[in-house]
Amino acid sequence: MKRIILASSWTVFTIATILLAVLLTISRILLMMAADYRQEIEQWISVSLGQPVQIGMLEADWHGFGPRLNMKDIVLLDDKKEKILIGFKEARAGLDLAASLLNGRIELGHLAISGARLSASRREHQHGRLSLMPKQAAQFKTIHPRKH
Repeated sequence: MKRIILASSWTVFTIATILLAVLLTISRILLMMAADYRQEIEQWISVSLGQPVQIGMLEADWHGFGPRLNMKDIVLLDDKKEKILIGFKEARAGLDLAASLLNGRIELGHLAISGARLSASRREHQHGRLSLMPKQAAQFKTIHPRKH
């Protein structure tokens, strides 16, 4: 009886390990194709923020326990998509895979933005306030809105 339980346990462990390896391989292959979905990701971010967004370059990799999107030359545009409101040199967004699976929607694990100066403040009994201050002109790359 002990042998049957031990053999069954090893079989389940082996199958689970192989299945996990296959799923990780497939996810890494899909991550390499992330750049092909740049427009869909721009659209999803635009809807989430309520503001048109353009991404110059998009890559994805696996970081820790979940996928991470690496974006460069990100701009938030006005509603007419004619004027750049703010630009970021680089942003990295890590997805919380466990929370996303549990909640049935994409959950952001972390977000890191570089290439913009931020100022945060909060007054007593008020909501927080985040201000974006433009960087010096010499440090900005010239970004032009794409025509659709």
